Amino acid sequence: MKVICFIPARKGSKGVPGKNKLIIEGKRLFEYTVETAISVDLFNQIVLSSDDEEILEYKCNDKRLLIQKRDSKLSQDTTPINSVVENYVLENLKSFDKNDIFVLLQPTSPIR
Repeated sequence: MKVICFIPARKGSKGVPGKNKLIIEGKRLFEYTVETAISVDLFNQIVLSSDDEEILEYKCNDKRLLIQKRDSKLSQDTTPINSVVENYVLENLKSFDKNDIFVLLQPTSPIR
């Protein structure tokens, strides 16, 4: 059994453009989320999913972090998050087991 952390950080937003890259106390929101996932030391894999080139260029030395380029069809305001997670699972189905656990950490909730 693996525990997988999934962090969705798309580019667009109607309400607050670029919200996942907003800087608070010197860090972008998505960076707080990635750092939290790494610090928990619970996850076998951490997936940062985005359609934003700047987010996709994020560098981290933790080998558990996988940065996934998200298709624009899955980056719309109306796209349900479960569709994004399902797409990731289906693309990587062979590496997952039915007992694996997925944890969703959203960048817009940086204080956990």
